[in-house]
Amino acid sequence: MTPVDYISLFIITALFGFTIKLADLVNEHGLRLFIFDSYIFGVAWGMLGSLVIVSDVGTSGGAVSNAILAMILAFIVQLRIDYLNHAIGTVMIIITFLATSALAPKIFFVFFTSFVFFGALRAYLGDVRKQKDIWYRLSEPGWAHYYIVPFLWSVATGDWLVFVVFAIYRSCYNIAKYGLYRVGAYSRL
Repeated sequence: MTPVDYISLFIITALFGFTIKLADLVNEHGLRLFIFDSYIFGVAWGMLGSLVIVSDVGTSGGAVSNAILAMILAFIVQLRIDYLNHAIGTVMIIITFLATSALAPKIFFVFFTSFVFFGALRAYLGDVRKQKDIWYRLSEPGWAHYYIVPFLWSVATGDWLVFVVFAIYRSCYNIAKYGLYRVGAYSRL
């Protein structure tokens, strides 16, 4: 990949993280920006996630695309695909992966198990215990599964694209979540 390809991938990844949270905010948190915003953001995050997968073809041995697929399938297992716009984006990403990428079982398994485990831990801490204490606050931004696991993968394999993509993705997701909350665009975190 050329430097321009990397910059393009990073911009697409940032927009992917931002739009996936916007799709969530319009359904579950009362954010309203314009008519049909739910569907537009569903298609947008599906297209952007698909572009991340396509951009990974031949660059990192499929690590980024397999990790993205693992994240999406973990969302399904955890019942996080709970609105039509989420389903639209999910189907677009799965179809793109099946059409352009190959399953790398080791990569997929590492990321899928970490997303399911840490996602379940976060759900338990916030939804079951219902205590917003230090343990919940540590798990809420997704540190373990979106930053630490990709970082450890990158250290072990020398493929830093995985860590950079997930760091950009989750940072922009959190910017959308906490930034729009702070400016009063919605009232419930």
